[in-house]
Amino acid sequence: MSTLSVQNQAASTNDFEPLEIVDFLIGEWVSEVSTPAGVPIKRSITYQWFPGRKVLAAESSRETGNQVISMRLFYLWDSVQQRIRTWVIGSDGSWSQALVDVSEDAIRLDVTGVTPEGYPISLISTLTRTVADTRSEGWTNILVAGNPQPSPPAILWRRK
Repeated sequence: MSTLSVQNQAASTNDFEPLEIVDFLIGEWVSEVSTPAGVPIKRSITYQWFPGRKVLAAESSRETGNQVISMRLFYLWDSVQQRIRTWVIGSDGSWSQALVDVSEDAIRLDVTGVTPEGYPISLISTLTRTVADTRSEGWTNILVAGNPQPSPPAILWRRK
């Protein structure tokens, strides 16, 4: 998996918009699975461009039984670090930020943030294109308050 050089492309032409590389996320995505105890987990996320195509924004929800958590996500070009960055803010008080690397078939986010309880968290999130209307999302190297956590099963997303 070779990482595309967003920095070199951005520097070489005025027509290149660094966020166009994540354009395949645009649209509405859903995922439905159940916990090991049989409780349904329904997820949805909708990505759309802000006017001017300088920020990719998303609204997401995760419904587990009767609990619903909403999130707002933003992909933007960090002109200081010359990289794509994300910010995520959760309705439960959690937040995270990530530096983003994009390859031909995946988006990797090196995430740091805070849990709803106020504990520091870090993980690697990988969004992988599987076929045209599906993608998977996996989390690895999860640390909560410095303690390693097991990686959950990958999420399979499909376009709605």
